[in-house]
Parts: sequence; structure tokens; C-alpha cells
Amino acid sequence: MLSEKAIVKLSLIAIVLGLLGIYLTVLLTEPEGVPLSEINESLVGQVIKTGGEIKSFRLSNTSTGFIALSEGGREIQVIAFNADGSEFKTGDFVSVTGEVTKYQGKIELVAREIIPN
Repeated sequence: MLSEKAIVKLSLIAIVLGLLGIYLTVLLTEPEGVPLSEINESLVGQVIKTGGEIKSFRLSNTSTGFIALSEGGREIQVIAFNADGSEFKTGDFVSVTGEVTKYQGKIELVAREIIPN
């Protein structure tokens, strides 16, 4: 029979391994790829990956970038916090990973990562 001390050690090892497994799963899980034309209210709250062409870019005085992203006739607003303005140019094609949100009745994407194509 195992001592109480051995059971506690085994329990702690199992907890650490379980947490490590959850952490690695979260890190290695890619968000769902969704064409810009298919982003809708059913995706609010989900993290997705999409892409398109930058139609316009505006930088606020609080370093928030507002990007009009277009693909297949659909346009959506992408919000990029802590933007410096030099990384986005009209006409560039980008891939965006972010959370779908609804603000003032409109679907937006709050960017977590923007990568040039």
C-alpha cells in the first residue's frame, strides 16, 4: 500500500502533467480558417483566421488601427490595438487571426495577429 506522502507526490505529478498537456494543446491549436464572406453573428466570441485586401487604414491618437479588410465583395472592420501605422498599407493582402465581435450592430474582428501575405 502506498503511503500518504507517495500519493500526494503522484497526485502533484499528475496535475502538473495535465496542466502541461492543456497548455500545449492551446498553443498548438490553430484557429478555424473562415473566408471573409462567411463571417457572421454565429461566430461572435470565436477566434478565427481570415484574410483579404486592405482597402483603408486609419490610426487613432490612441494607437488603435482601424482596417477595412475586403475579400470577395465583402468588407469587415479589423481593430488592431497598439498599431504604429507603418505596418499597414492600402492594397496589401494580409492574414488576420482575431476574435469576432459585434460593436454598434456591426460585425468586427479584433486582431490578435496580422501577417502580410
